[in-house]
Amino acid sequence: MKIALLYSLVLASVFVVEAGDFCALNAEKRSSTLHCLGEKLAPEVKGKLLALNQEGSPIGEFVKKHCDKGTDYVEVLKKNLSAQELASLKKAYEECTA
Repeated sequence: MKIALLYSLVLASVFVVEAGDFCALNAEKRSSTLHCLGEKLAPEVKGKLLALNQEGSPIGEFVKKHCDKGTDYVEVLKKNLSAQELASLKKAYEECTA
């Protein structure tokens, strides 16, 4: 379950930064940011993000695969989160990376 949450938070965190910037983060910074997001996001938002987990692959593999593919995370999140939820995600991300 914890890996599934982190998996989904990868998608979410990329919404608030350029995919290239997120993919350029070192593994330690990515991991700490995702853990922080897991603590800050509302349960409703986390639930919606968990629902995006279709593959169930380990977080490291998921990040590498989707960074390499150039997945359009913004479109994925716009389809699944409200404007208010996206704003809360952005705020949490900014706090986690400050």
